Amino acid sequence: IHTASLKDLWPNLKYTYRMGHELVNGSIIWSKNFTFKSSPYPGQDSLQRVIIFGDMGKGERDGSNEYNDYQPGSRNTTDQLIKDLK
Repeated sequence: IHTASLKDLWPNLKYTYRMGHELVNGSIIWSKNFTFKSSPYPGQDSLQRVIIFGDMGKGERDGSNEYNDYQPGSRNTTDQLIKDLK
């Protein structure tokens, strides 16, 4: 399980981040870059939407078998969140 804490962010700025994973051989693989915009200045009117969702499941879409598939994925929940955001 990974945890991240963000603090001292400036208002109305676009931040970029990515996630990494260290392999057994010591090399690191990285995700693509993701972005988010920080909250507005205090007192500024704007619509804010935040979805934070974690899925520890290992549900595959391509029909492959996942080694140690002991926790089902929540693909339906993830798919619905994506639809709601569009």
